[in-house]
Amino acid sequence: DRKQINSSGYSYTCEAQSSITLSVTVNPGYTFEGWYETSGEGIEKVSEEASYTYSMTGNHTVYARFKPNTDTVYLIRHYKLSPDGSTEICYKETRHTGTTGTRTKDATRIEVPGYNYVSGYNKNGKTEVLNGIIDGGGQLVLKLYYEPNQDELFYQANASDVIGITANTKGVTDQKVVVSESAFIRNGYSFTGWNTKSDGSGTGYRPGDYYPLAEDMDILYAQWSAKKYKLNFDDNLQGKNVLIENESSEPIKWKDIIYMSAYGNMPEAKVQGDGNYRFTGWFTQQVGGTKVTAETLHKQMNDVTVYAHWEYDLTSSGKIKVDHKTQNDDTRA
Repeated sequence: DRKQINSSGYSYTCEAQSSITLSVTVNPGYTFEGWYETSGEGIEKVSEEASYTYSMTGNHTVYARFKPNTDTVYLIRHYKLSPDGSTEICYKETRHTGTTGTRTKDATRIEVPGYNYVSGYNKNGKTEVLNGIIDGGGQLVLKLYYEPNQDELFYQANASDVIGITANTKGVTDQKVVVSESAFIRNGYSFTGWNTKSDGSGTGYRPGDYYPLAEDMDILYAQWSAKKYKLNFDDNLQGKNVLIENESSEPIKWKDIIYMSAYGNMPEAKVQGDGNYRFTGWFTQQVGGTKVTAETLHKQMNDVTVYAHWEYDLTSSGKIKVDHKTQNDDTRA
């Protein structure tokens, strides 16, 4: 007949000269050392087996003895808090051991890049656990919390001829901030977006995108595209059938040019049906002006017209220049 006599012991009633089998369940974090009983010489071990058959010869008290393990596991976790403190992410978890039932030392804070340790944190249902009693089942978790540091997203003009300033975007580490519009102005260029690399080989961002602030320096570089303009070709001969052809022998009246870039290949011009006219090149003015070539840089922020200049074969012994746009077939200059 078994009766519980306290939280950890039982009494058994049985007939004399009979046997009873005793057994124990070993709790996690402890090791069973054996069965002990009281004798005239004190307490002595009677069995090392968890299941023990005892021969009854009278009233006896038998003890099950346990010792706490010295290698019981507990954890220390370091949490990074979200900007508003509502959520956390485990940045680092370390595994430790100690003696079951004893109190741990205080957990030691660590360096978390971009974050600052908060002593005694207790907000939003999250509470620091700096030390604790080691649970035999390995359930003890010590918790330390770290808040994000103040951070900024910087914007670089990425050119020396830019005017204006684009203000930094403020936030905290790991926060996703909205990328700003560019306040930079660069004559002859269009702003095409931002990039994490100055040469555009990194990650691109558009104004209004979200950028995650990192623990390191956060910089976005402006990306620029030179504006396109038109280079118009004026044959500069009234009343003549002039053919203007590019290098592919295709007739053209204009071509695209880019600010601060060379004109590139220039077309040829010829008067059809009149071999007396010889094309001498393209110039900035109808009469006189400066000759332009493939190497000429486009330095204006507008479309440009260039004019064909000609020589006319008056006789077999000489040539004269044509006074463009002012003469008819018989007028010479």
